Amino acid sequence: MSVPTVDVHAHAGVPAVDALVEGQSGLARQRETDAATLCRASLSVNLKQIAELGPKLVDLDLRLAAMDAARVQVQAVSAVPLPHAWADRELATRIIAVVNEGIAALCAKEPTRLLPIGAVALQHPDLAVGQLVTAVRDLGMRGCRSRPPPARAGNSTTRRWPTSGRPPRNWAPPCSSTPGAAPSARG
Repeated sequence: MSVPTVDVHAHAGVPAVDALVEGQSGLARQRETDAATLCRASLSVNLKQIAELGPKLVDLDLRLAAMDAARVQVQAVSAVPLPHAWADRELATRIIAVVNEGIAALCAKEPTRLLPIGAVALQHPDLAVGQLVTAVRDLGMRGCRSRPPPARAGNSTTRRWPTSGRPPRNWAPPCSSTPGAAPSARG
């Protein structure tokens, strides 16, 4: 008996979410923040990665071909973790519903190879419990991914500058190749 190769960290794009959040002031602020805090090299890497990976995130045939080439039999698939922590309760409810329905629909096309992993809106913990129940019970999700809520004022993770409120002269923004920053550079 052969043991299947399982990719436990795979993402899929849900284009309907992009349409849902486009034009939202929170998205514009997130993009401004990302552009101000990520260096040019990071943004460049992110744009290149999303251009190369983007089609595989939404095209089932490309996904399956990539899985076959890598000899992966099963993927646990969750949505690309774009930060929508700025979304109010109503919008967060719609985003999570669209994300989870999109992932469930994709995985239903190849249920022996794609396992759906849902999402919940942790910025609204009282919503997250119901979203988890709906994802697992109604949509057949195998679980949900989570990401910590954003740093807020008073949190130990909030960056604080000296009394001037400006960064020190020798401070430079972190330069990483985090793929999640790519949407920020779209303007």
